[in-house]
Amino acid sequence: MQHVQIGARFSGAAITAVFILTACTSGPAPRAVSGDPASGAGSGGQSTSSGTPKTLRMGMLAGSEPTSGIVVMGQSGTGPPEHGFMLHAGLTNYDEAGTLQPWIATSVPSLENGAWQVAPDGRMDVTWKLRPGVRWHDGTPLTAADFVFGLRVQLDPELPTTRAGFLNLISSADAPDDSTLVIHWKQPYILGNAAGLYDVPAVPRHIMADLYASDKQATINNPYWTTQFVGLGPYRMSNWSQGTEMAVVANDQYFLGRPKIDRVIVKYFGDVNGVVAGVLSGDIDVAPVGALKASELVTLKNQWEANGAGTTLPGISGTRNYRFQYRDPAAPWVRDARVRQALSSMLDRQAIVDTLIFGLTTPAYTILPTDDPVYKLLE
Repeated sequence: MQHVQIGARFSGAAITAVFILTACTSGPAPRAVSGDPASGAGSGGQSTSSGTPKTLRMGMLAGSEPTSGIVVMGQSGTGPPEHGFMLHAGLTNYDEAGTLQPWIATSVPSLENGAWQVAPDGRMDVTWKLRPGVRWHDGTPLTAADFVFGLRVQLDPELPTTRAGFLNLISSADAPDDSTLVIHWKQPYILGNAAGLYDVPAVPRHIMADLYASDKQATINNPYWTTQFVGLGPYRMSNWSQGTEMAVVANDQYFLGRPKIDRVIVKYFGDVNGVVAGVLSGDIDVAPVGALKASELVTLKNQWEANGAGTTLPGISGTRNYRFQYRDPAAPWVRDARVRQALSSMLDRQAIVDTLIFGLTTPAYTILPTDDPVYKLLE
């Protein structure tokens, strides 16, 4: 289990939680729900032996609903990623060990394989090869031109798109053929070969290109971004009653194989008490990371473990810093590193863990979890 760390000098971690119950609606429970479609976990599965579809019910706060758009438009890049990862796919993704893996791409571009080329003046060309047989949810084949179009839409200053700052380093993109995408960079960028779902998303030209060329305001307001979304992911949109729930169903044509869970229903709640009540009543099977805080987690943990009803999995979501206030920054002792080290050593880190995070993790002295490969560099 990933521990939540109290770390980095005077810091502690903000904890969120994932909950997996021991039963799902209308069928045996899945052992786990993959949070990384790129890993291929969950592919190739079918319904239960009795033919009853397997359904997973997910509970989220209402503020997590992507009312402006699944990807590209509005809040897509800042909200919970579950919607996007269920319904769409990117060129690359990170696996559970934090290693960059190809997703729609056949491989991750690198200097070694020649797909990442850097000119003497710092400009870069990164070439992507697409997997064969990738199709949009409506059956239309994906082409590299869909990624070129997606970048054009995402970088359009007239549209309220969600764009990361690094996208300004891209000068252009082109598609020499249907399976080849070349992105041209103005200057070096260390993550130029990491093109995740929210970084360089594809947008279906066959649905949106004509509208975009003729009416940008209609493009912004088009239901494609929300209730009529067509993507490339393991699930496709079934029904979305905005403000209440979203239902998605397994994509039989998903390029990594059909998901083992046939249907996912996302229910939206006005406050955290509704999510907790849904979990305790059995109306909700999973509350994803960010849905609940440590106080709610410990409530569920205590009740579940008392009767063996389910499992709690704490997960790290960020770092909380605790810093001493130097009211007189000019004082001689403030400039003495030994004094600052002594103050840091005086912190009762175990008490912080026990009090603020209910003993759900262990104390640490760095911002890195102990199972992070980078942590070994500190030893």
